[in-house]
Amino acid sequence: MISADDAANALAAVARSWADATGDPPGLDDLAGLLLWGLTPLARRLRPEPGFLAGLRIEVRPSSGQTVRGSAAVDRPRRLGDVDDAVVVDVEDAFDALVPRRGADVSLDDVLTALGAGLAEIEPGLIDGIDEATWASVTASTRERREPQRGDVFAIPVDRGRYAIGVVLGTNTFGTALGLFAGRHAPEVPDAAPLPYPVYLREGAWDDGDWSPLGRDATLADRFPADPPMLHAPGAAAGPHGAAETLDGTVDPLTAEQAEAAGVERPTFRQAFSGSQLEAFLSDS
Repeated sequence: MISADDAANALAAVARSWADATGDPPGLDDLAGLLLWGLTPLARRLRPEPGFLAGLRIEVRPSSGQTVRGSAAVDRPRRLGDVDDAVVVDVEDAFDALVPRRGADVSLDDVLTALGAGLAEIEPGLIDGIDEATWASVTASTRERREPQRGDVFAIPVDRGRYAIGVVLGTNTFGTALGLFAGRHAPEVPDAAPLPYPVYLREGAWDDGDWSPLGRDATLADRFPADPPMLHAPGAAAGPHGAAETLDGTVDPLTAEQAEAAGVERPTFRQAFSGSQLEAFLSDS
């Protein structure tokens, strides 16, 4: 079981990290977003494993007034504010310490109950507008896991506090196409250029990786080709610079410039991945 003291310490660490980065304590909506972010990748440690975490709601009754509320939902793209990487790392570390990796029978209800109890004990002033609390609760909404749809945006962990951001483009005979954005980012939708060649994910990739959803935005998917070609490394069949195969079976040779942009001539080139393989590949890139 998770103690209220441990939960209060985790919440205090997250709140202080936010305040250090922004100059102000987090509000309840901010805190709900951070908690939802921290809980999502830990769901597979919980027993029984919950469904997809779709949202989180916080209620706090301060000693000075009426109950106040905050919430976050994955279908509302989360903007974590003007925070640096340290906040993301601190959220990850706080929840990693709170929920054991193995050997513990901890449920989602156990975690939420502990967070509510911890929030009632947290030092006054760490949460914006909340003095001493007399009661608090944290609840989550879940839904059945489903295959991602076009426009679903994911943060893919590649380094502590830094993520590659990908958007689902659709599924075809090659697999599920994922468009990636240039650079490494905080866990939010970036203002970044799309990389020219999307990757393909094998069936079951969503259960194999440790990704967090950021919401759905079909306009991001529109920035990539709808049915990206499958790329082939140079060889006797593909030509000196590799080739691009379209869904109708047409195979066109790549130019030297296209091959360099796609990276097909690198020894490590690949375009089809499982979830964990893509994490490892992006971490090494």
